[in-house]
Amino acid sequence: MSAETLPAPAEVAEPSTVHPWQRYCARMIDIQFFAFIAIIAIGVFGGMVAPEPVLRFFGLMQQGFAGTALANVFTVGITVPVIACLGAWTGTPGKWIFDIRVCEADGRRLSLARSFRREATIWVKGFGFGVPFVSLITLIMSKVRLSEDGRTAWDEAMDCRVRHAAPSALGYVKKTLGVALVILALAYNYFAPIKSIMAAAAA
Repeated sequence: MSAETLPAPAEVAEPSTVHPWQRYCARMIDIQFFAFIAIIAIGVFGGMVAPEPVLRFFGLMQQGFAGTALANVFTVGITVPVIACLGAWTGTPGKWIFDIRVCEADGRRLSLARSFRREATIWVKGFGFGVPFVSLITLIMSKVRLSEDGRTAWDEAMDCRVRHAAPSALGYVKKTLGVALVILALAYNYFAPIKSIMAAAAA
């Protein structure tokens, strides 16, 4: 499977065209989607095997700033293997919504090993392990580099190509819905800790 050439869209945008915000939104959709599934799975199966540790773990993720930091690290980290596997085999929901394809320089799919390496590098250099503020800095640096050089540090190091489909009516609809989902997810994720901080200050 890893040696297959990716089925290219009917039309592909110029290689020099970069879309930092589309790549970011695609990534956030994948992280939120797979993290949600992972949390449900842990809650269901962990609740049957070891309910008390699972409840304590989930409780820790609701304890102010430290809990938010733990939740971010867990959310980003738990999705690395899933996104790596799907990236090597079929593609991810976020990349489908934003019409993004990641492939080797010659158009072949990434091997599973190289897909894992790419995702691990993104976790470190792109998201700063998911640590609050650190991830903000790494994301800004990655965005600036992509906008100026046309490639991220991890894609340049691995000589990968990121392709975007040419604009289409269906593409605009998918991307609009995708952006809306990301905004809602970010608003929800940041509203909860801010609300807890305000409640603690008012107490």
